[in-house]
Amino acid sequence: MKTLISSLQWMAFMIAGSIAAPIAIAAAFHFSAGETALFVQRTLFVLGIGGLLQGIFGHRMPINEGPAGLWWSVFAIYAGLVGSLYTSSIESLQYLAGTLIVTGIFFFLLAFTGLVDQVNYPPLINLTV
Repeated sequence: MKTLISSLQWMAFMIAGSIAAPIAIAAAFHFSAGETALFVQRTLFVLGIGGLLQGIFGHRMPINEGPAGLWWSVFAIYAGLVGSLYTSSIESLQYLAGTLIVTGIFFFLLAFTGLVDQVNYPPLINLTV
């Protein structure tokens, strides 16, 4: 019973965090209600695919691979640049999507080739006794 309650609590936490990010980003870019709903649906779909992939091929840990708080601020900054650097919200989002796709491919290649191990620096302090 304790595991069931803990699982439901974790599920509610993951869903709430995964829904709050697209709603906040949609508000920053002044999406309509329909566009916001579609954005939330797409986010949950991608998170579902990501959860399945991490469960089948990945670390199999109950970790939320949802929108990170750091990216909220990046999207908010880009929303603030509309009008000065970008002509529209759509153009700003297209640049964001393009750079996220390129960096995703880059990090996938680093992980696939094993080069990510070369980038990982050793710890500055040796904590083993």
